[in-house]
Amino acid sequence: MSKIAMKHRALFSQVLCYSHTACVVAVLLSILIFSSYPLDIPWLYRPLTGGAATHPMTAFIFLLLSGACVLRKRATQAAFVLVSVACGFLAIRLQQQVTGINFIDPILSNFSFFDIPLHGTYPIKMGLNTSAMQLCSAIAIFALLKKRHWYLVQLFAIIAIFLPFVSAVGYAYGSDSFYGQMSPVTTILGCFLTVSIFGLTAHRGALKALLLPTVGAKIVRIQLICGLLFCLIGGFITTKLHDDETNGFAIYVVVVCSYLIFTMLISSITYEQFDKRRRFLEKKLHQSAVTDNLTGVCNRTKFDQKIYEVFERQNRHSEANCLLILDIDFFKNFNDTYGHLTGDKVLKTVARVLKNNIRLSDMVCRYGGEEFTILLPQTDIETAGQIAEKLRQLVSQQDLSDLLGRGSEQQITISIGCASLTQSDTVKGVIKLADTALYEAKRLGRNRVCLARDNDDIESYRNTVERSRENAI
Repeated sequence: MSKIAMKHRALFSQVLCYSHTACVVAVLLSILIFSSYPLDIPWLYRPLTGGAATHPMTAFIFLLLSGACVLRKRATQAAFVLVSVACGFLAIRLQQQVTGINFIDPILSNFSFFDIPLHGTYPIKMGLNTSAMQLCSAIAIFALLKKRHWYLVQLFAIIAIFLPFVSAVGYAYGSDSFYGQMSPVTTILGCFLTVSIFGLTAHRGALKALLLPTVGAKIVRIQLICGLLFCLIGGFITTKLHDDETNGFAIYVVVVCSYLIFTMLISSITYEQFDKRRRFLEKKLHQSAVTDNLTGVCNRTKFDQKIYEVFERQNRHSEANCLLILDIDFFKNFNDTYGHLTGDKVLKTVARVLKNNIRLSDMVCRYGGEEFTILLPQTDIETAGQIAEKLRQLVSQQDLSDLLGRGSEQQITISIGCASLTQSDTVKGVIKLADTALYEAKRLGRNRVCLARDNDDIESYRNTVERSRENAI
C-alpha cells in the first residue's frame, strides 16, 4: 500500500473514531441533562438565569438519536427503533407548535420535578429551531442506517449543523433573535450530535473528497478553516465595536460562513472528480508503459528497471538473486502451421502459466519475440533451477486441444537458462550468462533447464556455445 493510501485511510479512521466518540459524549450529556430534573440541578438545563432552558423531551430525543448513532453497527435494528421513537415524539412536538395543543407538558407535569421547572417563574418552552434540528438529524440517521444516499445524509446533517451554529453565533454576539428558545446546553448537544453524524460519512461523498490527502483537498481544508475563523473572529470584534449593529453583523457572519461551507464542499467534490480521472489516466498510462499489451506481463522496459534495482540492492545487502531467460521451442512452427493468431495464443498461454506459478515477489517479463525473463529475488541458483524445472514441466503439460484442434499431439516446450546475479559484476554480464545457458539448453536438445557455469569456466563455456548457435533455432 502506498504512503498516500495509508495517510488517506488513517485520516478517515481518525474522523470516524472522533465522530463515534462525539456520539458517545452526546449520549452521556443527554443522560446528564435529563437526570438534572429529578436531581434538582437547574443550572445544568438552564445555565443562564432567566434564559432559555433545555426541555426534558429535548434531552430525551437527543438521547434516542445519539444512541442510534452509537448502535448503528452492532445493533442496527435497535438503532432503527430508537430513531422511529424519536420521530414519533418529534411529530407530536411539531403538531404542538403548529396547532398550539400541548400533549407532552401535561403528562410530564404529573411528576413534581418536571412540573415546577415547566410552569415556574421562567417556563420552559420547546423551540421550533430545536425541533427542526432534531428532525433533520433523524432523517440523516435514517439514511445513514440504510447505508445508501450518502449525499442525502450529508445534506440533512449540514442543515442540522446550521441551526445550532446560528444559535452559537447568537450567544456569542448577544443576539437573542438568533437562538430563540434554544438553550446553550441544547446548542452544545446539537453541535455534538450533528457534527458526529456528518463525520460518520467520512468515507463517502463530499466529506471523503474533503479529507483526501491530495493537494487540492488540502487547499480546500485550509481555505475552509481560515475562512470560518476569519469571519467568526472578525464578526465578533466588529459587534463589540458597534453594539448597535449587532444583528446586522451576526447575519453577515452566518451568511458568509454558510456560503464558505457550501462553496468549499462543492469545489472539493468537483475537484476530486477531475483529480480522480487524472489519477486513473496516469495509472493507466504508467501500466501501459511497463506492460506487454499481448501477454499482460511486464515488458522489456520494466525488466530493465527492475533488474538494475535488484542488482543495486544485492550489492548493498549481499543477498542472492537469480535470473531466468526462457525461449519457446520451435515457436516459428506454430506461426507457420496454425497462423500468427494461434502463435499469439501460445504466447498468452505460456505467460499465464509463468505468472500464475511464481511468487508475488518474482517478476515475469516478455523480453522479446518468444523470449521471457523471470527475476527471482532472494533465491540461490539451486532453488532457481528447481523453480525453472517446475515451470518447464507445467508449460509442457498444457492441453492444446482447444487451441490447435482435436487430435493434435503437439506440445509447448520451453528451454530455460538460469544465472545468479552474483556471477557477474554487471547486469549485462548476468544477462549474457543466462543467455549463454539458454543456448546450451537448446544445443542439448531443448525442453530443458541449464544453469550458468562458475566464473572459472565462463570463457570456455561461451566459446563452446558460440559454435553451436548456428544450429540453434
